[in-house]
Amino acid sequence: MQETINPLDDDAALNDQTSANGFPEGEKHAEASSKDTLAEKLRIAEERSAMLSSIVDSSDDAIISKDLNGFVTSWNLAAERIFGFSASEMIGLSINKLIPAERAEEEAHILLKIRRGERVAYFETKRLNKQGGLVDVSLTVSPIKDASGNIIGISKIARDITGLRMNSEKSLILSAIVDSTDDAIISKNLSGIITSWNPSAQRIFGYLPEEIIGHSVLKLIPVDRQDEETRILSRLRKGERVRYFHTKRLTKTGELIDVSLTISPVKDEQGKIIGVSKIARDITDVIEAEKQSAMLSAIVSHSDDAIISKDLNSMVTSWNSSAERLFGYTAEEMIGQSIVKLIPTDRLQEEPEIISRLKSGQRVDHFETKRKTKFGKLLDVSLTISPVMMHRAGLSAFLK
Repeated sequence: MQETINPLDDDAALNDQTSANGFPEGEKHAEASSKDTLAEKLRIAEERSAMLSSIVDSSDDAIISKDLNGFVTSWNLAAERIFGFSASEMIGLSINKLIPAERAEEEAHILLKIRRGERVAYFETKRLNKQGGLVDVSLTVSPIKDASGNIIGISKIARDITGLRMNSEKSLILSAIVDSTDDAIISKNLSGIITSWNPSAQRIFGYLPEEIIGHSVLKLIPVDRQDEETRILSRLRKGERVRYFHTKRLTKTGELIDVSLTISPVKDEQGKIIGVSKIARDITDVIEAEKQSAMLSAIVSHSDDAIISKDLNSMVTSWNSSAERLFGYTAEEMIGQSIVKLIPTDRLQEEPEIISRLKSGQRVDHFETKRKTKFGKLLDVSLTISPVMMHRAGLSAFLK
């Protein structure tokens, strides 16, 4: 049997396998698939580019790119805000425009490291803004590479740390003040747990920082006064301040000391109370001095002798009850007046002689003379006159 071939059937088969443009149907599908893949890759790349562009523009840090000669090729909104130059003012210009003259060598050093493929991270320095002011910045500088790994440019992220630097300097100053003050400065949380302890707190209360930090402040409070802490914390939680609160506290050895407390709430940036600061001044000596002063005042007030003090110009500064009884003048009539008011005319030379002796540190004992009363009566008196030195005030007075 002989097989015959129909030419029309061959043409139909060929037409089925051939596209309108002359390619086989399989190749047509492959080309369409390739185009779809390319379009998808392009779409993804565009989305990624848009996302990166959005990140760069919304960043709080200046993000700048430049070529290997240091000429700016991109400049984001934060760069404009930090340095004051717009993108049109900086793109195409040398980055040296931002660098103070005394720091010019920094750029050459950075470029050298970048050409070696190295990254410069967290380099703190200063840069110039448009007005010529200095800005504290932290720089991170990285090489930009192409698909083959060749370095084709530089990216620079500059963070403005001016506020941070100022806060750091302020913190150092405050820390120095806290460390050098004579008062105990203590911080604690709202549960009364001690979180900081300065050198004066150690001196006054006797505890080392490691012995007291992390412990309750109740460790310093006598048992019969522990309700004070509850009342104080209650007031502080309301944002109130407690000033010059006189009380007693315990030292490490169990000694009771008199203290004056000033207690304030510590707030975070949002104004929320997060802790308590306490300044404690040891006033044991002051309390003792006040007691002695009160006792001396009582002695002076009830003495049968006239006790008078005066300054270096012979002006009366104090006048007790017996002086009033003896000479007839009230304290209001004599304080601020010259002591010469009591001296008879023929004895006026005695006062400069007495002052002269007292200035040299001598004491005048049992000096017998005459003095006159408010009513002109002459009295025979025996004077004991001593210098009173008040070094802190830089003054001298005399007790008569």
